[in-house]
Amino acid sequence: MTFSLIVATLGRLDVLRDLLKSLEEQTERSFEVIVVDQNPKGFMTGLLNSNNWSFPIVHVEVPEIRGLSRARNIGIKMAQGDQLIFPDDDCWYPSGFLALAKKKMDECQCDVLTGRAAHFETKEPINGKYPVASTWVDRKNVFSAQIEWVVCFKKEVILNVGGYDENIGVGASSPWQSTEGPELTVRILDAGYTVFFCREWYGFHEELNVFRPDSAMIRKGRGYARGYGHVVRIRDYSRFFKMMVVIRPFATLLKAIVQGNWSRVKYNTHVILGRCEGVLGRVF
Repeated sequence: MTFSLIVATLGRLDVLRDLLKSLEEQTERSFEVIVVDQNPKGFMTGLLNSNNWSFPIVHVEVPEIRGLSRARNIGIKMAQGDQLIFPDDDCWYPSGFLALAKKKMDECQCDVLTGRAAHFETKEPINGKYPVASTWVDRKNVFSAQIEWVVCFKKEVILNVGGYDENIGVGASSPWQSTEGPELTVRILDAGYTVFFCREWYGFHEELNVFRPDSAMIRKGRGYARGYGHVVRIRDYSRFFKMMVVIRPFATLLKAIVQGNWSRVKYNTHVILGRCEGVLGRVF
C-alpha cells in the first residue's frame, strides 16, 4: 500500500461523497481511505459501504471524540500506507493527484511534499499566498508553502515526531483553532527532515470569501489567526518574526478602509487581534 488518506469528518455527507468520487478517478490505485467519523453512530454507514467503492475504506466511528488533530492521530495509528495524506472532508482532487505525489516524492527524495489549493476551473491558486515557483521549504516559508490537505508525509517521519499536536486545530479544546499542519511541519524540519513545495501539485476546494466575509467567516478568521500566532510562539520564532506576523495584515486592513469594504475591515481587524492573542498566549 503506497498511500493512506486519512479523513476526519463531522456533519458532512455530500461533500465527502464528492471527495470519494474524485478518488475513484485516480490513476494511481495503491491507496486506502481511513475515515475517522466523529458523527453519531450510523450517520455514514450507507455512504461508506465498501461495496460502493473500488478502493478499501476503513471506517472508524469515534462519536465521543472531538478535534481534528485527535482524529488524525487515530487514523495514523491504523494506516497501512507508507505515505500519509490528510484530505479535508470538503476538498476533492484531480485524477493525477496521487500519481504526481508519488512521482515528485521519488524525484525530490524529500520526506514531505507540499502543494497548493487551486480553483477548479482556472487551476489558479486560491485560499493562500504560495511561493511563485517550486522550492524547498524551511522555517521562513513554511506557513505559505503548504495547505493542510495537499501535503504528503512519509509515515515513518510523522511517527518519529509524534503526530499532530492535539491542543491545536479545529475542534481542539483550546482557542488555537488552526495551523496544526504547519506546526507539525516545523517540528519535522527541526528534526532534520526535508520538505519540498511543488507548485504543480494541487487539489480543489471552495474559495474562502475573505473579500466580503460574513459573520461566520469573521469568527473563523479570528480563530485561525489565534492558531497561527500560537504556533509562532511555541515553536520559538524570533521577536522580529512574531512582530511581522502581527503587522503584515495591516496592509490589507488599510486597503479595505480605502475601498470602503467594511466587512473586510472587520475581518482583518479580527485577524490582527487573533494573531496578537496567539503570540501573547492569551485571549482578549
